Amino acid sequence: PPQQTATMITIVTLQAQTNEHEDEGSSEQSQQPGMGLHIKTLWLVFCTIVFQGWINISYNWKHADSSPRPPTSPPDADSILPHVNHRITTSPVSGRRFLATVMSLPQDSTRRQRFFQQWNEAWPELNIVLQPTFKNHANLRGYGVLAGTVSAIFAALQFAQQQHDFDYLLLMEDDAIPFDNTAWPTTKAINATTSTMIDNDLDRMLDQVEARNGGALFLGAHGIISPQQHQLENQQVSNGTISELLFGFGNYAWLVHRKHLTGLYQHYVDDLSRKTNTANPPDWGNHFFFARNKIPEFVATPLLVDHNSPYSNTMQRTRTALTAKKWEGEREWWRFPPYEGSQSLLKHLGHVQ
Repeated sequence: PPQQTATMITIVTLQAQTNEHEDEGSSEQSQQPGMGLHIKTLWLVFCTIVFQGWINISYNWKHADSSPRPPTSPPDADSILPHVNHRITTSPVSGRRFLATVMSLPQDSTRRQRFFQQWNEAWPELNIVLQPTFKNHANLRGYGVLAGTVSAIFAALQFAQQQHDFDYLLLMEDDAIPFDNTAWPTTKAINATTSTMIDNDLDRMLDQVEARNGGALFLGAHGIISPQQHQLENQQVSNGTISELLFGFGNYAWLVHRKHLTGLYQHYVDDLSRKTNTANPPDWGNHFFFARNKIPEFVATPLLVDHNSPYSNTMQRTRTALTAKKWEGEREWWRFPPYEGSQSLLKHLGHVQ
């Protein structure tokens, strides 16, 4: 240990100085030690203290805890988390090819078990790969899931470079649960009598998204701002429709088209490097990207995926303490008021002057 090493050096040094003085005293008994000896001794003590400090720094650096910690200002966002190995799922109805990933903390095994069980029942063929994340740093709200999203998108881009073609990347969190009475592109939805595939909500919605040159479809969200909200309040809404999305909280289940992944990835990397406080939640970033690039976003109407968990890893508190608790479990998002600061936010996004 450095303390013992430095102490031994001090003792040896002072002992050598004492021996030197005793040798000088034996030949000149009449002379008393002068100020030179004291200055020399103090100089040696000073050098020893400096040397001990250097040893301590070297020792602590060498034996520092090397366990991973949430980075606060990563130099390279690609290397924050391990990249997943995506697998394609093809819709038997439309032929669309999907990649799917779920962000989850290593300790949330119960949430993951429920997540995979629910999705296996709703869409058994969907190949969902696990993207590990980490618990948020105290002053970096949502940083873990944002880093996981960056890693998942990077892996999808690498997947495409290996000449594996796909159409959409589905990004989810481990508390994203499909609503009951929703239809997904699964082979179990084959009509036994006619041997034809029954239509499904997701493909029907994506047909509309593509017809309007949309870049993303949110399967769930809350605090939604949409120009269709008041119109929807006064009509009967059937499954499988979409509405224009200007803003919404929650990145727990959404699809982004492959052609926008490169731009979105770079936008998120920039966001990641600037993440220093709680003023810019991570689920704002995608809306900034699409708004500034004038790429339409849409939300499932009614919602296809619920956000169901008692505890928020992003907010680091139970959801019963949140005023927005009431929107969980509800598919008809238009029956809830939009984000209270909607006008200033829309102006910031460039939707209004």
